[in-house]
Amino acid sequence: MLSSTHIHISVEDVNEFNPEWKDQTYVTEVPEGRLEKRILQLDAADADGSEKFSKICRYHLLTPDVPFEIRADGMTQTT
Repeated sequence: MLSSTHIHISVEDVNEFNPEWKDQTYVTEVPEGRLEKRILQLDAADADGSEKFSKICRYHLLTPDVPFEIRADGMTQTT
């Protein structure tokens, strides 16, 4: 049995420049019923100077009631 869902995620900037997604769409497959610690790496950065400071942003899962979460480093995982 196959099912699919779309999950919406926002990225919040915490300093001067707006963040930009590396890719506009991310697509992956996840087996049902298994806990996965590494599903998909999200990647957004901004132009705030150095590599260290361009990674300062926060990811937010906008789709309610889905069995996923996003870690601070942008890695998605099942819950």
